[in-house]
Amino acid sequence: TRGVVFETAGINSDGSIATCFGCSKTTTIHLATGQYQVGFNGNVQANNGWSRWVQVDTLADENISNVSCTTADRATVPTAIWVACYNNSTGAFTDTSFFLFVAR
Repeated sequence: TRGVVFETAGINSDGSIATCFGCSKTTTIHLATGQYQVGFNGNVQANNGWSRWVQVDTLADENISNVSCTTADRATVPTAIWVACYNNSTGAFTDTSFFLFVAR
């Protein structure tokens, strides 16, 4: 990708949208503890040239400094990205707020 950010989302730990640009409120949901689906208005799958990165929002809760998140395509929803957040010490899924950037 050229690294131009086209879509962004700020997601609260309960899966609600804090802020977004180009995201879909109807397809953004909290799937389970530490697992989220963030929807956008177009196909954002990696095989279509989209890259993404996620940053845990450590300003919202200083106790989550040991939490990481990763992303993957949602096979059944090509307009959404799956985000999984987990505790680095235990490996357990953990709810957290985060920022998601999608570039091409």
